[in-house]
Amino acid sequence: MNILVLLAAGEGSRMQAGKNKVLLNINGKSILRKSAEAFLPFADSMIVVYRQGEEEQVRTELSFVPASVDLSFVQGGKTRQESVLNALNSISSDPDTIIMIHDSARCEVDCETIQAAVRSAKINGS
Repeated sequence: MNILVLLAAGEGSRMQAGKNKVLLNINGKSILRKSAEAFLPFADSMIVVYRQGEEEQVRTELSFVPASVDLSFVQGGKTRQESVLNALNSISSDPDTIIMIHDSARCEVDCETIQAAVRSAKINGS
């Protein structure tokens, strides 16, 4: 099983956009959606870490995710590390599970890179 932890709880304060940058649109799609779409072919389950007060917006942005993918939401922490920990604490998995952690603000990741990372994790166990 492959589980994607999609981090979307950042403030984006350096960008000074007035809102969470993952909710901004690029060519008609939110940055969050573009990241989710990139990982979708590789994820059996997706845990989205959202910022307090943005759960509904995040859920709306990801309403396209098919029912075949187990989609869940976890509130983020005060730091990125706390947000990752919140997501990891929500997972019960076996040792063969691959957990992919992705900062959703980095939406231009390509399928070949993701595929290579998953393949490496399967071979090397990390």
